[in-house]
Amino acid sequence: RTSYVNLELSKGKASLDKLILAFGGFSTFQLFNAVLISSTFIVGTLIVTLIPYMEIPGSLECLDSVTGNWFACSTETACSGSYDRRPQQGAMDNFINHFDLYCERNYLLGFIGSAFFLGAFFGSTIAGSLSDRFGRRPVLIIGNAVQVVVFSMMVMSSTIEYLLVFTLLAGFSTASCRTVSYVLFTEIVDRTHGAIPGTVVNVLNGSFQVVVVLLVYFIPHWKFLVILAFSPCLILLLKGRDLTESPNYLVDPHRNPKRIDDTVTLFSSMARWNGRQYDEDDLRDYVTYLIFRDSESATSNTQQKPRKAFNGLFHDKVLGKRAIVFMIIWFASSFAYYGVTFQIPTLSDNLNETLIIGATFGILDTIASVFTSALAKRYPKKYIVLVFFWVYTVVSIGFPFLTNR
Repeated sequence: RTSYVNLELSKGKASLDKLILAFGGFSTFQLFNAVLISSTFIVGTLIVTLIPYMEIPGSLECLDSVTGNWFACSTETACSGSYDRRPQQGAMDNFINHFDLYCERNYLLGFIGSAFFLGAFFGSTIAGSLSDRFGRRPVLIIGNAVQVVVFSMMVMSSTIEYLLVFTLLAGFSTASCRTVSYVLFTEIVDRTHGAIPGTVVNVLNGSFQVVVVLLVYFIPHWKFLVILAFSPCLILLLKGRDLTESPNYLVDPHRNPKRIDDTVTLFSSMARWNGRQYDEDDLRDYVTYLIFRDSESATSNTQQKPRKAFNGLFHDKVLGKRAIVFMIIWFASSFAYYGVTFQIPTLSDNLNETLIIGATFGILDTIASVFTSALAKRYPKKYIVLVFFWVYTVVSIGFPFLTNR
């Protein structure tokens, strides 16, 4: 249904959020871009959830040199040096079996997850600065292309050393894309729909944990699983030219030259997708006023020296304190979430039982995401965050005791 957008300019009341809301808030345009953006989250969820299953030690067989027959043996027997060893027939083709990470090479197993998260640390740190300088859209598209290359090289790794290098790069590219895509998602919707990006991301995380369990059960070969994990990247690569840029990036008061034409084009596209009619001259006047009003304010505050990314955290005490609080909350929640995720494969020696536990965790994660989103509409978000912070803290402390066998 088409509706007319009245863009009468009211000085002091014009805002980017109001403009986004007037042109649809969260409608067809936002939904289409959300699908493209979400493909990057799916890649991250798939690979992070897959890594623990790729490290599950399987049963071994030892060769009886006298009879020439293979027999089931323990890891201690297989590593004694008295027998040739191999994974039991039908065992899952994962990292530990494929690269023979038993015995004296077992210590290398722990470096796989560490390499991924080390890369993720640097990727999430650098991606924000790059997207502030060059834009969300190009960084996200290039990041997805890098993911395809890196994961392809990861699949072709012939040694554990090569695997570690490409796992490090996979963590870097995956975290970069997840960081930028989430920022872009939050910036194409107005504040009244601000909870949607977080809810979508968390629901996808939980849902695709269940998908990973099904993939591991039906396709127990790590190379095929990794290929499936990065395949959603192709969605954004194929439709990348239709991906929008962030309105916030375009109207940034520090941006030189000013991106008035690009901003008008973006909102024209949004209007076409969302069935909005408008006066083009009014839209240009609104955008021009918005950009130059904020530009004059920013110039007077910064003396024509735009700050680099993250510098505001060190110059604004209030912002710095809030950043520290949220860093603590994110650390505790991430520690618990990934700690539980990586502990799941250790809960049982039976792969089917482990997969059932993993699927249950994914379902509970999805339900919790929807439940939290519903609570956020009725209660102050501050208290919800604090409650779940303590829940995460208790879980991270208590889970190792529950898994102690």
